[in-house]
Amino acid sequence: MYKRDRAWADTYDVQSKNIIKLMPVAHFMDIDQASVERDMKCATDLVLKVKSGDIAVRLRRPGCKYRQLTIRSSRTNGMKTELAKVKEGFAFRYFYGWLNENNIIDEWILVDLDKVRSAGLLDSRDETPNRDGRTSFISIGLEELESAGCLIVNNVKPVPQPVRKVNINVSREEGNERAKKANYYNPKQQNGNWEQYKQY
Repeated sequence: MYKRDRAWADTYDVQSKNIIKLMPVAHFMDIDQASVERDMKCATDLVLKVKSGDIAVRLRRPGCKYRQLTIRSSRTNGMKTELAKVKEGFAFRYFYGWLNENNIIDEWILVDLDKVRSAGLLDSRDETPNRDGRTSFISIGLEELESAGCLIVNNVKPVPQPVRKVNINVSREEGNERAKKANYYNPKQQNGNWEQYKQY
């Protein structure tokens, strides 16, 4: 299974490398304020540090509709998982991409794994079993990565939201029934201000 998956992933190495090479170099370095001594003696205000480290790469096959970071968390064969390796500190960036129907990586994210670890995003997460019955994974949503400051680049196309039209000429009860049929009904919002929807 590993050999098969690795052989498949290796066919996209050139694409992955080319995308990473085109990213601004700032994603792989830090700029810190210089010490008082360096400022006074060396005319140095800022110190540029180029980070060196490993980049983990994972690609999802065409047709994958989920846009989240998933990491293999368990194996029935007892082999060390990707999650265990990342928790141990391996890799400082994660390039995670999705292929389109033409086998082109047209959506991707670049994740700061150091920040993922320090934010505790790898801990106490529910596992989802894979269809193979031998492995499981954890998932972290893009919004969660963004809010924790872990998402360096987000090149994922936004998913269009359905347009909801409100007919103000019907009763609230009739509106709720229509919303239930269309899967828009939210009982937590049924006591909201009906007037706010008149603008639509």
